[in-house]
Amino acid sequence: MPTYVYLAQNEQGKEVGGEIEAPSEMEAIAQVQRQGLLVLNVREIRGLGTRRLADGTSETTATPQAKSFSFFAGGGVPAADMVFLAEQLSTLLKGGLPLLQGLKLLGQNVSSPRLTKALDRVAQDIAGGTNLSQALARHPRIFKDIWVPMIEAGEASGQLPKALEDISNYLNQREALRAKVVTAFMYPSILLATSIFVLAFFIIKIVPVFSDIFKNFNLKLPPLTALVISVSGIITGNLGLIVGGTAGAFFLWRLYLKSDAGQWTSARLMLSLPMFGPFVKNILVEQFLVNFALLLKSGVDILKALLIMEKLLGRNRIISKAIATARESIKGGGTIAQGFAQSKAFPPITVQMMRIGEESGRLPEILDTLSSYYRRQIDNFIARLSSVIDPIMIVGVGMIVTVIVMAVFLPIFELSSVGTGGR
Repeated sequence: MPTYVYLAQNEQGKEVGGEIEAPSEMEAIAQVQRQGLLVLNVREIRGLGTRRLADGTSETTATPQAKSFSFFAGGGVPAADMVFLAEQLSTLLKGGLPLLQGLKLLGQNVSSPRLTKALDRVAQDIAGGTNLSQALARHPRIFKDIWVPMIEAGEASGQLPKALEDISNYLNQREALRAKVVTAFMYPSILLATSIFVLAFFIIKIVPVFSDIFKNFNLKLPPLTALVISVSGIITGNLGLIVGGTAGAFFLWRLYLKSDAGQWTSARLMLSLPMFGPFVKNILVEQFLVNFALLLKSGVDILKALLIMEKLLGRNRIISKAIATARESIKGGGTIAQGFAQSKAFPPITVQMMRIGEESGRLPEILDTLSSYYRRQIDNFIARLSSVIDPIMIVGVGMIVTVIVMAVFLPIFELSSVGTGGR
């Protein structure tokens, strides 16, 4: 049964709020009115429902729609739970439900035990007099990115429900982009993995069998066949060394990436890859623009917003360094555009539009327009990716398989021709 939150006035004119279960909104209003209250607002808590227990009582549960998104999430706290929390807490607060009660209610209805425990502690902290932003800041691995600064700004402006709604929209947008990127790379990745498996099977299992056959017949092998058999022999004879060496190299590379020099190397490599470099840069710039605009619109100071963005995009040292350079320039009295122009890490169009936004006093709106432009660029790249990569991979793998098959069957054709000539 759906759950509704309501805001009403009692006989003394005092506003009261609460939650109620009802089959429809009209029935929820009727139930509130039967309590002698004047209904001001009733809103359904979407994603929550109830189930009947054996003792006749009921408990609130997350509906399948609320949980389905979480099914595809990775480890830690599923992104869907974070979206659900921001969205529904905003709805509850708009409906007049007290913050503490809303947190307890939602804590019982997220799929992640880790988030449930965190919300329990947050509720305890708030009951002890801590404000929401400070309570969330004690769980940085869960409430990361823009959660704390946005909530802090919402508390300062008295617009906490709006801040939560903005967080929800941001998380939804980010997940949509992530899903597009994953979907775009999924088919090429599966195709590549399948191709490697097939080629490995040919080289390790099939070619050695034919190699023994050719030796038994003392055939003079064509150069192509001799080359393929030689490569197969090297791989099968050193398979353990190759697998161990590859695993070791991968481990050392991961270790190197954790160092300062490794992070710089990774950043330069990601941004300089043919075809993919501009795509990665567009994603980073779009992420910066969306978050920076959101923080500014929420009332966060420019320098603080840039510091947050520096940490948020810290995994790419080139972009985070550019943001740090801009922040130092602004500290020294320069404009935002001047600061970003110094690093040359951001595209010229971004810097020019920032200058226009500063001069017109409409910087957040300009940043939103820019982020839409980069989102279209990302979407266009993803749309073109399959049409470009798939044929290249299919043709490339097909050519390699053809070479191996020809190398195996050329001696067989020669053998059959010798047998035919001998009759």
